[in-house]
Amino acid sequence: DKLYVGVSGLYVNVMPANDKDTPEQEGTFGVVIGQITYGTVETNVTAGIAWGYSWDSMAEKPLITLGGSWRVGKRLSLMTENYFVPTDDGIYPLFMYGMRFIGQKMSFDLGFIDNADLAKLDLVGIPFVSMTINF
Repeated sequence: DKLYVGVSGLYVNVMPANDKDTPEQEGTFGVVIGQITYGTVETNVTAGIAWGYSWDSMAEKPLITLGGSWRVGKRLSLMTENYFVPTDDGIYPLFMYGMRFIGQKMSFDLGFIDNADLAKLDLVGIPFVSMTINF
C-alpha cells in the first residue's frame, strides 16, 4: 500500500467584460494532471505530468513535476516540489523547497521558489508561505 495514482483537472472560465464580438468560450482554460506517488506519510516521492489547454487547443508539450517529502520529526517535514516547464528553447526548471510544520488541525509551509535566473543573482529564492487547515 505504498503506491498511489491520481488524476485531476482544473477548469477556469473568465468572461470577457463588455465584449460582444468575443466568442463565449475564449476565456476558458485549464490543466489536466496525472500523478503517481510512492511512499508513506513519513517519506514519499511524487512524479506527475500536466497538459494545459485553452478553449481551442491543447498544449503541445506537457509540464513535468517531481517532488517529495521526508518527515524529520514528529511535527516537521522537509519537502521539495519541482516543475520542468517546456519552452521553445527546451526545458525551464523551477524548484521549490522548504519545511512543513505539522499540527493537529493545520500545517504551515515555509520555503523558497528558485530557478537558474535567481541563482545568478545570488538569491536563495523567493519566499513562499502556505497554510492547510483540516476539517
